Amino acid sequence: MSIAIPLWPFVTVTLAIIIIFVLDSHRRKRHYPPGPKPRLFVGNLFDIPTIEPWKVYNDWRKFYGALIHLEIIGYHIVVVNSRTLADRMLEKRSKIYSDRPFIPMMDLMGWTTLNTALLRYGPDWRMHRRLYKQGFRAAVVPDYQPILFSKADQFSSNLRQSPDSFVAHTRTYAAATILATVYGYDISPSNDKLVEIAEQAAATSSDSFHPSSVVVNVLPFLRHLPLRFPIFAFQRIARRTRRILNEMRKLPYEFVKNDMVTGKDNFSLLAKFLEKHTVNGGDDHQEDLIRNALTTAYAAGAETTSSVLVTFFLAMGLHPDIQKRAQREIDTVIGNRQFPSYATDYSNLPYVEAILRETLRWSPVTPLGIPHTAFLDDTIDDYFIPKGTTVISNIWAMTRDESVYPEPESFNPDRFLTEDRACNEDEVLVAFGFGRRACAGRHFAVLTLRTAMAAILSQFEIGQPEDEAGTPIKSLADVKYSDGLISQPSHFRCVIKPRTK
Repeated sequence: MSIAIPLWPFVTVTLAIIIIFVLDSHRRKRHYPPGPKPRLFVGNLFDIPTIEPWKVYNDWRKFYGALIHLEIIGYHIVVVNSRTLADRMLEKRSKIYSDRPFIPMMDLMGWTTLNTALLRYGPDWRMHRRLYKQGFRAAVVPDYQPILFSKADQFSSNLRQSPDSFVAHTRTYAAATILATVYGYDISPSNDKLVEIAEQAAATSSDSFHPSSVVVNVLPFLRHLPLRFPIFAFQRIARRTRRILNEMRKLPYEFVKNDMVTGKDNFSLLAKFLEKHTVNGGDDHQEDLIRNALTTAYAAGAETTSSVLVTFFLAMGLHPDIQKRAQREIDTVIGNRQFPSYATDYSNLPYVEAILRETLRWSPVTPLGIPHTAFLDDTIDDYFIPKGTTVISNIWAMTRDESVYPEPESFNPDRFLTEDRACNEDEVLVAFGFGRRACAGRHFAVLTLRTAMAAILSQFEIGQPEDEAGTPIKSLADVKYSDGLISQPSHFRCVIKPRTK
């Protein structure tokens, strides 16, 4: 009696081998940038670093150069470790590199249609960008100074009452400035609902680095499987995030609309844009884009500003001599006034400005930037960059370039000053991204930071930072980083006391 052996397993295996051979043969014919050797089937899947990847990529530069190539199951990634190379690709060839990659987990979470930074290049993104230019361009930002002064005053008051909670106060200040500017909303002294939602939304960026999220990004078809095993936790994460983002879009929008209906004065950006939208006869889709664009400012702007200020506290605690020098400059320029004037004082505070720039350089908020994607095939230094390649700009590595920033691990504001003690031309723009996708809210963010830093230096002494065990921190290397797209030093404390002038 003969046993029939099914042929389909052999056919499947044979076809798989042929496909892999063809793909591998095609890959070898292309002259990609150097990088770790890909494995059969999975490519460089297991080479991708998960802990402080910006440092790993910078170390790889010694072996592979400034442009590093990775491949995951036919999906191409290049890491750019050089500012010069980033300028050539992302600035001078922005027509090719202005798209964003499609990230399945971010799409499941609801971020890709909401967040300006993650929108694919197209008409919706251009609408977002126009709104930001109207509301946050350099010429308009000084008009927001009264709001910033008011929120910085509350920030200072909070620091006096509970200095140990300085990290929470930075988050409150950052959220308060955005909410007041964008929505005309004044937060409650504590437990404010909109601040809480903004913090929850920001925290979801770390959820996108959950192991199950990484799996669905590599194998996107898994998003369609309603499985309940632990590895598919991404479905629960996505569901929770969509609920948070829906609240973030809904609550402040309804607050502004209600003020407009009841005739209350609301001088917010959203009210201004909605009034113009109504006059011009805009449709529902355009109104949705306005709402989404300003929701992005509400979420992302608050988190990045807070992260920079936390780094500032750490830097001042580690460098009391720098702190004292900045305080002397502030005392000389603004005297007994609480805040410097944008119009007359900031140009006379070059050392404070240099501290701001060095803070942005020393610990970049987004050390790997936000990924770009190639629209078309391209060639860089004879290396082939296929259409659809994800391009990661290693901003952390760029700020560690010793040819530009000698002794890069040292916190040294003097590197941004000329011989006559004026600020030089280096504004650390790498911290805000590249090309057409550079941060459109940069001018507002910088003024928000300047205002807070001046208030802190004028009114407080920041002491030696310690870790949670009480061990003194000696350098940035001794501090843990938070996970996620936005990174900041975490798990440290420092004594903050009011100054006696």
